[in-house]
Amino acid sequence: MKLQILAISALVAVFALACGPGEKSTELKELERLLQAPDASEVRDAPGASKAFRESRQFRRFSLEAWDEGDEELSREYAILGTLRFRTAQAIASQMTEKERLDAANAKIETVNPQLTALNAEKIKLTNEIANLERQVGYARTASQTRSVNTSGQASVDTSAKRSQIIEKMREVQTSQRASEEVDASTHAPEKYNRALNMVKSTQSLLDSGQANDQMLTQLTEAQNLFAQATQEAQAGFKEAQSKLNPDERRANLQRDAQASLGASNVVVEGKATRVVLDSLFDAGSAELSTGALMKVKELAKLAQKYDEFSIFVEGYTSTTGSATENLGLSRNRANTVRKALAAEGIADSRMDVRGFGQDRPRFGNDVQNERVEVVLTRQ
Repeated sequence: MKLQILAISALVAVFALACGPGEKSTELKELERLLQAPDASEVRDAPGASKAFRESRQFRRFSLEAWDEGDEELSREYAILGTLRFRTAQAIASQMTEKERLDAANAKIETVNPQLTALNAEKIKLTNEIANLERQVGYARTASQTRSVNTSGQASVDTSAKRSQIIEKMREVQTSQRASEEVDASTHAPEKYNRALNMVKSTQSLLDSGQANDQMLTQLTEAQNLFAQATQEAQAGFKEAQSKLNPDERRANLQRDAQASLGASNVVVEGKATRVVLDSLFDAGSAELSTGALMKVKELAKLAQKYDEFSIFVEGYTSTTGSATENLGLSRNRANTVRKALAAEGIADSRMDVRGFGQDRPRFGNDVQNERVEVVLTRQ
């Protein structure tokens, strides 16, 4: 068994070596030797040579990437370009060194005239070498670009077509986005709207960077669907928000809904206010809600939640049984009981005010019904 495991491990190792990149090319090794040489830093720091030196390092990186990807021919081409750029930088550095010598010689022209002549000749020679190197770089670059065009021409055409599809889809999505904004979906359906918006921004960023692929189209389609869902979801909230801008319409709707949920006979219109009469909520002398009273309070809470711009006044009343002073305190306790029950259903305390009127202002001939609370909803 151990022998089998060792054999398999050996095969895996051989396979890994076979699949990996081969030995670096001679051209790449030469470029790396030049860049790592002790005098490379002098070339890098020489005035006017830094640009060519940087380019030689860039070509080395391109060559290494091509080598890692298994493209030995392209790696070799980049290595040659890098070597040419390094030689250019080297020539520029040498020229600058010689220029410094020339300047010093000019100061002593009368005594070093033979040396000046030699330096001028060297300068001409270096200038010719630089021109020759530049031509070689140009030839190599043209060859590389030609090869790249031949291998990627079809890919460029495909990318251009895909980009056109994405731009067209983006226009459709923007139409859906405008529709959602018309119903203020960012407020009334923020989760779906924001998700869609982030998808659009992400796709636009990729498009601006030059990318164009099927995943971007898929993401735009999803964003379009989310905008449509946000538009539908926002309709009710937008309609309600718009109606709040018309106080008369909101008051009329509140009165209609109150009559439907709590009974027309229990709803009284008082100018700009709607009064809801909740009778028979309490047993005589008690401030605790009776068994059936809680359902009435829950219906009232739903109404208050829907019409959340209305202020709420909770008024407590009692029958004529007992003393007027005790009934006044009892009526306020009853109003507070209803206020707490509404708060438990999610109605903000800041919207509610409590009043107690005791046995004054009886509404019903049947004194038991006067054990009640009346809730007034009003807005300007």
